Amino acid sequence: MRSITFLKPHGIYTPGDIAGFADENRAAQLVDAGIAADYTPDGQGSPPPANGKKGKPAPDADNGGG
Repeated sequence: MRSITFLKPHGIYTPGDIAGFADENRAAQLVDAGIAADYTPDGQGSPPPANGKKGKPAPDADNGGG
């Protein structure tokens, strides 16, 4: 199953809707067409960095970082 989030209206779906498709080819067609994007819940599904370490936070632009 492939989970996607809709970026544009499509059929019964509106932007922001999340749906799971057992037919991964259909989900891929929607992603390739720019109608949807792959959905990954925050903090899940992303592989860890190759070195196993977390990256440094980006410098804060408001505090002169950059």
